[in-house]
Amino acid sequence: MSNQPTRAELIDTYRAKARESQGSKLKKPVPVWDDDLIPSTGDKAYVHDDIDTLLDSVGIVQAYRLWCGKMEPIEGSRTESVMVSCPIPGHQDDNPSAWLNTDKDVWHCGACSEGGDKFDIAAYSNDYNVPGYKTDGSFPDLRRDMAYDLGYRVTPAIGTADIVTPLTEDESDDEDPEPAEPIFAGDKAPAPNLQVVQVPDTDKLASATADASIIEIPTDYNAEIEIAPSIEWPDIVTEGTFLREWMETCSVDDLPEEYYFWLGLMALGLATGHDVVLDDRMPVKANLFVCLFGPSGIGKSRATYPFRRLLSEALPYDAVDPYSTGVHQMAQPGSAEGLLESFSKPIVDPMTNVPSGQYAIVRGLLNIAELSSLMGRAARTGSTLRPLMIELYDANSSIQEVTVGRGVRKAEKPFCSTITTTQPKVVRDVLAKGDAESGFANRWIFAMGPPKKLVAIGGASIDVSESARLLIQIRTWTSQKRAIRMDDEALAVWTKFFDRTLVPLKMDAESSGLVARCDLTMKKAILLFAINEKASVVTKDIVERALTLWPYLAKTYSMLDSSLGTGEFDECAEAILASIARLHRSTKKWPTVYQISRAVPRRFGRDVVERVIKTMAAINEISVAPDVSGKRGRNAVRYKPATDSDPATAYK
Repeated sequence: MSNQPTRAELIDTYRAKARESQGSKLKKPVPVWDDDLIPSTGDKAYVHDDIDTLLDSVGIVQAYRLWCGKMEPIEGSRTESVMVSCPIPGHQDDNPSAWLNTDKDVWHCGACSEGGDKFDIAAYSNDYNVPGYKTDGSFPDLRRDMAYDLGYRVTPAIGTADIVTPLTEDESDDEDPEPAEPIFAGDKAPAPNLQVVQVPDTDKLASATADASIIEIPTDYNAEIEIAPSIEWPDIVTEGTFLREWMETCSVDDLPEEYYFWLGLMALGLATGHDVVLDDRMPVKANLFVCLFGPSGIGKSRATYPFRRLLSEALPYDAVDPYSTGVHQMAQPGSAEGLLESFSKPIVDPMTNVPSGQYAIVRGLLNIAELSSLMGRAARTGSTLRPLMIELYDANSSIQEVTVGRGVRKAEKPFCSTITTTQPKVVRDVLAKGDAESGFANRWIFAMGPPKKLVAIGGASIDVSESARLLIQIRTWTSQKRAIRMDDEALAVWTKFFDRTLVPLKMDAESSGLVARCDLTMKKAILLFAINEKASVVTKDIVERALTLWPYLAKTYSMLDSSLGTGEFDECAEAILASIARLHRSTKKWPTVYQISRAVPRRFGRDVVERVIKTMAAINEISVAPDVSGKRGRNAVRYKPATDSDPATAYK
């Protein structure tokens, strides 16, 4: 079992060092300014103090782990010549030729004769121009992104100092409701409008959730969520299997057991990769995207710690071995290009040390601290992170892109599972109607469950050793590739459920896009139940037990659906359609993105308008207008309503 600290543990260490070094010096929340906005009155050092302390506490080795992670630095007692693979993304460097110097906090690669510091490593990860970021004015943005990666949100504010707030909600459990002197963001400084969610009585929850049919689905997310759906896993998980052992081990914890249930299924998928699929027109893979969903302070991030220990012990990843079936645990990428590169593993000829032109298959676990941080990066102008995530979820073949700066990036049949967290009152800010209609939101399992009484101090320890042993057996079983089919009885049960339950939802124009697209999720559940039992054929019993998850999924998606399509996306989409119609009437031409962004109300901002236009095009609310200019060369892309191609009748 690896002793390497997790990213969350590293972050906790940095914040503790920052608080210790600051001591009582900080008496109020300290803002962060752009360098060109800082007055020359001696206040510069003060306003930068908190973020400087945080970044200064990150050494070169820790920076390599956080923002590169190609391999675990071979540190030992050395302060110089800590061997690593080159941090430059385009340098594969399977035979480590770079080294870190912890005395000077610098790195150097002997093979490509390049070197730098921790800021360069972070700049590569976040897709900045290196070394151009130091001179083109983007260095303050890089610092904000580094703080963001370490768990802090830096919100620019015009005319006043930037606002620095904690990114995650599970960092501290300070009970003081009104601290006399608020301290900086790494400590317990409640964010504005933070509402405390009361934990309902466990006994009442047990009786209320005994019959799912009597539960009323909350529709107002400003209200507290008092009832969460539950999964009666002892009734559906076979004894003696990995999932049973995992659930019995983790149920001693004070977190909702549903968190561990979906993480256990995810572990089964990661042990399987592409080797076992459910036979279908498009083979169904066993990967999952799971978002742990619950109020602030319940301990969602803590649920991932035993899960990641399990993977490190049972499915260790070897970055050098092209045939490694371990799990490459990845931190949140800075961009879509960085994410794709994480799954790109060129195979090097061991005789010549030259890339062979072939690529290895990578099984990756993408760990994202907060769903809001992923969606924030996906909302950046020009970002393709959201469609790439969808492609990774569905991918059965290679994904390739060509860029000017780094050439060809290729990932051969990437197998991607993803884990993140969010809380009820954040959902409306990060997910919109377009995410449901485009199929992005329904690719996630929003894992929630009745809360338990939280332990004040101590608590039971979770030993994953036996679960790891059983998961290794699963991986051994999957070494012979299988396409599992349903037997006749199983197929009959599934077909009946599909025809009577899912088809009416698909045909109903008023039904939620989240619930109506659950067929793939249900097929994955069936596949994972079969894998857990090492079944070569899906039986009627397996299908029936997997289908007991349907009320749970329907309820969780229904609870989420009420918060989708009520925010900025819909308002902006309506403004875009109105602007397209108005501009067409006045110019007799369909407008460009630039013209649309100038025509909609300024409160949306150009970045938001461009993101909504992309989403509307993806869900066929608007489409690219045909070029009628007759001019040669590159023409501006123009948009028209997809519902009507006749200019005379479009949006009168």
